[in-house]
This record gives sequence, C-alpha cells and structure tokens, in this order.
Amino acid sequence: MTNIFIASHNPGKIDAAKSAFENYFSNIVVEGIDIDSGVPSQPIGDETFNGAESRASNLMNLLKEKNISEGFVVGIEGGVTQITEKWFSFGAVCIKDFSGRTGFGASSLFPLPDKVIEEVLNRVELGKGHL
Repeated sequence: MTNIFIASHNPGKIDAAKSAFENYFSNIVVEGIDIDSGVPSQPIGDETFNGAESRASNLMNLLKEKNISEGFVVGIEGGVTQITEKWFSFGAVCIKDFSGRTGFGASSLFPLPDKVIEEVLNRVELGKGHL
C-alpha cells in the first residue's frame, strides 16, 4: 500500500492527485490535510510554485513529527502568470517523498479573459465569481 498525502482539503486537488497516482500504483490510500501555502490566496508568477512547495514541505514536516515516514506528499497551488502581454492561469505541483526527493510539474496554461485580470492582480482569488 502506498500512502499519498495531499496538502489540502480541496476535493479537486485530492481527486487530481489520486487520479495521477493511480496510474503508477495499484493500491493507494489518499488523505487530504489542510496546510497553509504561505503565499497569498491568489498567487502570481513564482508564488505559485513557492506555494506548492511550501504546502508539500510543511505537510512533510507535520507527518515526520507524527512519525510517518513512508509515501508521497503533494502540494498543489493554482496561480496566474504573465507571458508577453497575456495572462494565464495554471496549476503548479510539488511532490516529495520521505527519502528527500522533490519533483515539480505544472498544468497547461489557460488564457484569462481581460475582464478578470484587474481583479486577479488585486489578489481576488480566481474562480470567486469571475467566470
């Protein structure tokens, strides 16, 4: 059995991680644990990856305090980034294991409509009534 710890109670993040790990392991147990990202609720640019890593690291430390030492820890953070003149939404992922390995990934970029950019840049969380 492989333990997968997700640094969030968000059902979308938990389901996404579960679906990904099911491609590689036949017997998994997934648990979501609410962990602060350490970044604003609407991350911009590098804050998105920093938030994913912070979630994973903070959860890893909590699990080690509880003498848990097997499995994977996953931090997922949604954010926005600017490339040239366009703004995009994307997800950043940080996966850690207890041997010290850390990996990063990201979703595809999704263009943001002009009408939501100003609010998002004022840290109104994407998805809070924008679309």
